[in-house]
Amino acid sequence: MKRKIVFALALIICTSLLLSGCSPRLVGEKKAKEAGLAFINFTFDVNETEATVRLEERPGLSYINGIQAHLGDEEPDRVYVIKVNTDEIGNFDYYTEVNAVTGEAYRADKAWELLKPMTAEQQARADELYSQEEEWSKVLSAVAQQETTPEAEKWFKDVFHPDAPILSLVFFLSEGDSFLRNGIDVDYYVVLIDGTIYSLNMVWPTFEVLSITRVS
Repeated sequence: MKRKIVFALALIICTSLLLSGCSPRLVGEKKAKEAGLAFINFTFDVNETEATVRLEERPGLSYINGIQAHLGDEEPDRVYVIKVNTDEIGNFDYYTEVNAVTGEAYRADKAWELLKPMTAEQQARADELYSQEEEWSKVLSAVAQQETTPEAEKWFKDVFHPDAPILSLVFFLSEGDSFLRNGIDVDYYVVLIDGTIYSLNMVWPTFEVLSITRVS
């Protein structure tokens, strides 16, 4: 009899919580910071130990025929935003986001200022490409895509996710207005066989990873 009463009370409490629209339980700043720093250190091969942590609530999304939409009644997305070496105007060395409910880190960014400089040989080649065509940006973008694609796939396979078979690597953007200083950043979607998709940003010609995000 007592067991039935306890079960009934538990059922009533759970139902009340659901009806009241209570927010889901969050993992907390400490665990989020640990997960975020671990993801940064793994992705960029560094050893950061301190960071600032801030909880953000963002509008939730609905999907209508595969298209994102805001209907207004979605549960908000709760995210811990974690930054390493933030200055007074918000610049950072490293940035990551952690799902506040699951505790999963799914994005990591590195500041442009941390990119290693081009070698003399790389700089000379970039300068040559820049000077040979009036539409140098198209020439550079084509070269950057061609040479970066195998490097991006190799990095993902060898370093980031060795046990995840890649279905395809899809190029979608390259930008290089500041290529004389740092390089051209080239963006890809990495589609895995299980349907998981990452966005990956790599810089040509040094082939450093600038950002990676799990998007689905």
